[in-house]
Amino acid sequence: MKFWDSSAVLSLVSTDKRSSGMLRLLREDSTILVWTMTPTECLSAIHASGHQAQVPAQSKLAEIVNRLRLLQNSWIEIHQVEWVKKRAERLLSVHGMSTAAALQLGAALVACEDRPDELPIVTFDPELARCASREGFQVIGNED
Repeated sequence: MKFWDSSAVLSLVSTDKRSSGMLRLLREDSTILVWTMTPTECLSAIHASGHQAQVPAQSKLAEIVNRLRLLQNSWIEIHQVEWVKKRAERLLSVHGMSTAAALQLGAALVACEDRPDELPIVTFDPELARCASREGFQVIGNED
């Protein structure tokens, strides 16, 4: 079981240089834990890329959204907003990180019941990777 942030989930549903490695990782362990706002973050990135013409056609955009929806049916979402918020507020003061990264990391802490050595995090977000590592998580996927 691994916690996947939005950047890692996007590599599962789109075709980028990281996709094959992320799909291989998923085949090795198909249990995905995500923060409840991950689908919204992913949709934001998908639609922003469509508006910036990084996605070639509207049909390609719809295909990526469809893959996200299919994947969403199989993952486990961390819904305990108050618990995540409490941890995120501590993380903000300790690490001075962005709100989005603090919420992702807070959700990972809730998922592992504050035992970060028991749950790897899959991310391509350098800030999240750095702070997760400082919190004691094994980080998978960061290219730094």
